[in-house]
Amino acid sequence: MDVWIVFTPILKVLLYLAGLAVVGTKLFDLHFRKFQTIDNMEYCNFLFKKSCLYGLIISVGMIFSIAGNLGGEFLSILDPIILELALTSKAGYASIFALIGFILIGISTRHEIVSIKFLGWLGIGFVLLSFIYTGHSQKSGILAQILLLFHLICVAFWIGSFIPLYNMCAHLLKQVIFM
Repeated sequence: MDVWIVFTPILKVLLYLAGLAVVGTKLFDLHFRKFQTIDNMEYCNFLFKKSCLYGLIISVGMIFSIAGNLGGEFLSILDPIILELALTSKAGYASIFALIGFILIGISTRHEIVSIKFLGWLGIGFVLLSFIYTGHSQKSGILAQILLLFHLICVAFWIGSFIPLYNMCAHLLKQVIFM
């Protein structure tokens, strides 16, 4: 059995989860900023950074997975010709967009300068672009891509809110119980 048949879809799902977690946690933090405690803001920042790190690792893994899938053998991930083919494919471009997005997000989390924070939003844009660059929305035109982008933002906000909202509610519950 070819290892890439199993490995590539798993990486793709993990990339989607990391991307949605990064975008969703940022949107949650932006939307609920006035309701959060300092602890919850720090927790959101921790989740944001951790999801970004996972996204970086998974994006690189996706690039190698595409090369391995093209070459058909495990060692084809080391072949420069196959790597070049992988990087110039649609899936390769999508992985590169995700990688650039996660790098920009990672840079933005290191500094508190407002102009550097813009890189984080640009990175989020690249991550979202990586989702709409390939797939069935490409064949359906620009309207389908815009609708998919809106859908992804909504899903990211929904999925990315689960853990921070749970953390926020758990802290509030502890305060109520121990008062």
